[in-house]
Amino acid sequence: IMHQIRMIAWGLILVVVAFLTYSWFFPENNPVAKIADDVRPFSLVNNKGERVTHEDFAGKYMLIFFGYSYCPDVCPTELSKVTLALELLEAQGHSIDNLQPLFITIDPERDTVQQLSDYMGLFHPKYIGLTGTAEEIAEVAKTYQIYYKKSDINDTSDTYLMDHMSLLFLLDGTARRMHMFAASTTPDELVDALKTLTDEK
Repeated sequence: IMHQIRMIAWGLILVVVAFLTYSWFFPENNPVAKIADDVRPFSLVNNKGERVTHEDFAGKYMLIFFGYSYCPDVCPTELSKVTLALELLEAQGHSIDNLQPLFITIDPERDTVQQLSDYMGLFHPKYIGLTGTAEEIAEVAKTYQIYYKKSDINDTSDTYLMDHMSLLFLLDGTARRMHMFAASTTPDELVDALKTLTDEK
């Protein structure tokens, strides 16, 4: 009997931990966490070599993705998805003037201003790439609770891969998080979520 009680107790503990973890990383499903969500500031360098902060995008809804330009699959897929969603919104008659997609690198060692400038040219013209020092990137990633690290593969060349989370953040004009989209979100689902934030042309 005691063994069964202990098993039930451990089961309840695991359920509570799972719920708290989910609520922490996905506050859109937790109204209290959403309301209390803090502003997430940043100060980084854009793909034109200019120092910018979250305040430079005040009044715009920011779509932020953390990745790196040498990513072979996930990053170009996610940036292309945002690009397609923005194009679909425009095609449906919505103004995207108040939407600002941002790409924050987790690989500042290779993602220089010039590298990001070239990479951003592959996606929607509104896209802005942001880089900085390793310390600045680490601080911003910590603020957004983004995990990343260089692959453990013993490769001393510059062809290494980066392990990282794949989440698209939607923030309001004060850089307060409103929603997070998983990699499974489709362009059409993204359009449905964003169109209420746009203005009709």
